[in-house]
Amino acid sequence: MTAIRVEHLSIRLGNRAVLDDISFDITAPGLVVIVGPNGAGKSTLLRGLAGLAPSHGGSIQIGEALLHTLSPQERARAIGYLPQERTVHWPMPAHEIVALGRLPHQVAAAGLNAHDRAAVAKAIAAMDADHLADRPILELSGGERARILIARVLAQEPSVILADEPTAGLDPKHQWALFECLEVAAARGTRIIVASHDLALASRFAQHVLLVTDGRLSATGSPADVLTRDRLAAVFGVASAVIEHDGHQVIVPLGLADRKT
Repeated sequence: MTAIRVEHLSIRLGNRAVLDDISFDITAPGLVVIVGPNGAGKSTLLRGLAGLAPSHGGSIQIGEALLHTLSPQERARAIGYLPQERTVHWPMPAHEIVALGRLPHQVAAAGLNAHDRAAVAKAIAAMDADHLADRPILELSGGERARILIARVLAQEPSVILADEPTAGLDPKHQWALFECLEVAAARGTRIIVASHDLALASRFAQHVLLVTDGRLSATGSPADVLTRDRLAAVFGVASAVIEHDGHQVIVPLGLADRKT
């Protein structure tokens, strides 16, 4: 499994410091989830890990290589990135959108080989989207489109997947199915880091949680260590019940926290 090491990472957007002195190591297997309130810097951290937001200090190491030393093709093969925005401009069949994930592995103009086609079919099936494969993506609903774009990243077969709010627009069934799919992929060796506002899914599926607040990493560890009632109240302003069910932690929001306590 590909290790990721971030040391003293700082990112500025214009004149604004968005991330400041972020450091963490991810070496153990399992799904990693980044949580934090709106504007905390979660999306910027994912973009930094993908090499899409240039750092103003610090370093990012993917496996044995520093991120900035990878060529664009090496980066495209190693890292699959799903942005929060799901805009698509091409009136292409959904299966052709998924097949775009194979481009980093192809020789120019060579087309899909047998492995490429198998990877595309497997990714579409993983997203329960076989019935969508031949439909133009612009005719799909937002949730259906999200599943196709997630399948595109899965078809890429990268060693690292970075997904920003991947469950946005999905119904509860497909939210759960997606996290199960990511959990299995992480157990099989793919390094997966997800930014999510869904604390219930994060607490249920994450092996490791990164809590980002005000551009800093304020806590890191297991869901039980990071997503405590007191911290949820202080960071998110919500009162919650943290319960155990079937060997997993489950978070149930109960209402707004009393800001006087």
